[in-house]
Amino acid sequence: MGSTSGCLVGVALGTSMGTIKSLVPIVRRIAVVSHAPAASLVGAVLSGATCGDNLSVISDTAIAACSSQGADRYKKMRLNLYVAVPAFCTTLGTLTYMQSANFIEESQLTNTKLLPILPYLWTLITALLGLNVLGVLVTGAALAAAIGFATQGIGFTARLASLAFQGMEGELDIILLAVFTGGLSRLFPH
Repeated sequence: MGSTSGCLVGVALGTSMGTIKSLVPIVRRIAVVSHAPAASLVGAVLSGATCGDNLSVISDTAIAACSSQGADRYKKMRLNLYVAVPAFCTTLGTLTYMQSANFIEESQLTNTKLLPILPYLWTLITALLGLNVLGVLVTGAALAAAIGFATQGIGFTARLASLAFQGMEGELDIILLAVFTGGLSRLFPH
């Protein structure tokens, strides 16, 4: 479950780190409620997220690599299928073999709601149709915000603003590290 959902979300988002950041809290909660080993479930999400990032046409690394080399992103994605899909199937088979019991009861699976996954589906479908990457991401985020506002009311807007601030605050460390290492690399001759 974690590996497959990680792969699908990774393809839709185009980033393994974003997928991991969004799915690990959910999977951790599932592990706590179902008394499943959290490390195994998080590992499944990690493997699925990296596979999904490899197969995504809106992946930042795919866009950068194809743009710098003048390659077609869709051809790159088709070639990645030969590497990522066998690795994903092997991982999925190994995880299935290692699973000793059903961690989620049948009744928990029937409570699945379609509305929260619509932004992911929208992003995935529009990306596969070849629409502009920025447009795909902006409309997907806008759809997610609209669904959140419609289902949770005005409190959602305050939480969204708080999360955006926390996210930007967390990115400050990464930005400073990138600037620092970039400066260090120029200090020493190659």
